[in-house]
Amino acid sequence: MTDTAKVPRKRDGAPGRRPLVDEELADQLLGKAQAEGVELLGPDGLLS
Repeated sequence: MTDTAKVPRKRDGAPGRRPLVDEELADQLLGKAQAEGVELLGPDGLLS
């Protein structure tokens, strides 16, 4: 599995509008997948 760098996110959405994805939860899930050696991309990957 390859290392990934955290990319800063833009936070300039419409005021009072909820984000489509909870960023903390997404970070936790991706971190867990990475820690368990799950491939994120590719034919057998999580995001195939």
